[in-house]
Amino acid sequence: MTELAFLSPDRAKPTDRFKPMLKSSLERRLAEAGAEFAERDGWLVATKVRGDDGLGLRVRDVTACSKLEVHGDVSELRADDADVLRITPRRAIVFADYARVDDLRSDLAARFESVLDLTAALAGLEIDGPGATTVMRRVTEHELDDLPAAAPVAHVGPCFLLRAGDERYRIFFAQEYGHYLWEVVVDAAEPLGGGPSA
Repeated sequence: MTELAFLSPDRAKPTDRFKPMLKSSLERRLAEAGAEFAERDGWLVATKVRGDDGLGLRVRDVTACSKLEVHGDVSELRADDADVLRITPRRAIVFADYARVDDLRSDLAARFESVLDLTAALAGLEIDGPGATTVMRRVTEHELDDLPAAAPVAHVGPCFLLRAGDERYRIFFAQEYGHYLWEVVVDAAEPLGGGPSA
């Protein structure tokens, strides 16, 4: 078996009485922050958060992406326009735009032993802007020069940590920790002038 198809949310088919809609475990926290939402690629995503116009340091929900766990010899695993986190020599997670999930999953399944779709299992936060490195140092003890990595964040772990730029980081974690990690990261960002953003 190369995949567990029932775990792939993009395979839910609409009917006359059912329209699949993916929601982040962070949706309630964003709504409390004054977010406006819209549908994008099957996800309900925040498009605007009250008061985020003047923020330099932004905390965003980046749950609406594909997260595919790949098993096999992943030492040479590459995927266009995707982030690859090698956890062991035989296990990696590929993060990419959700609109590509079906094609990417098929491509990876043809090249590796197995692919497991973790899209619905993992939530994600992005910390972006001046002070993002300080926020990361406040929430994890992992060495930030050693990213991507799997490491604890605020005693939750392992989380998957990616660096997307000089002052831009992404943290992916089990969706059930969404509310807790949202509070931890936003609390760390607020003294630096940061806050929730779309």
